[in-house]
Amino acid sequence: GKEEKKQALLDWPVRYKIALGVARGLSYLHHDCIPHVIHRDIKSSNILLDHNMEARVSDFGLATLMKPNESHVTTVVAGTFGYLAPVRVLRDREGDDQRRCVQLRRRLA
Repeated sequence: GKEEKKQALLDWPVRYKIALGVARGLSYLHHDCIPHVIHRDIKSSNILLDHNMEARVSDFGLATLMKPNESHVTTVVAGTFGYLAPVRVLRDREGDDQRRCVQLRRRLA
């Protein structure tokens, strides 16, 4: 019945899509934002799914910022907010990514 329907939603292609979305989101945070954002608390309860099963990285309460030339992450705890859209690989990345990085920096500061 109901339990079977829930399990059917998470078949292997859907699980792969979720994992890929999380990986893209983390790649965006680690490489495209300046300063880089290190989440430090990735777990299933910190991944939100939209109606299309697209992954959204959330809960940045333990996140830290790291400048590109730094070789380690500081242990200072950063601020919290609930949602950050993962990077869209083939989209207009230059302007959108820079704006997202600035917004994220303001929220974590």
